Amino acid sequence: MSDYEQEILYWLAINREAVSLAQLRDDILSPVAKQQSGASFAGQLTSR
Repeated sequence: MSDYEQEILYWLAINREAVSLAQLRDDILSPVAKQQSGASFAGQLTSR
């Protein structure tokens, strides 16, 4: 799992409730992760 995928999972765990992609992007600190969060998140959903 890449660093930005780990960061997404970290913030999902912190929020503990359903959040929108926009809210999740606002939480993420890394600018690189912010740019890649949409594609990574979508990839995680489709790979399961």
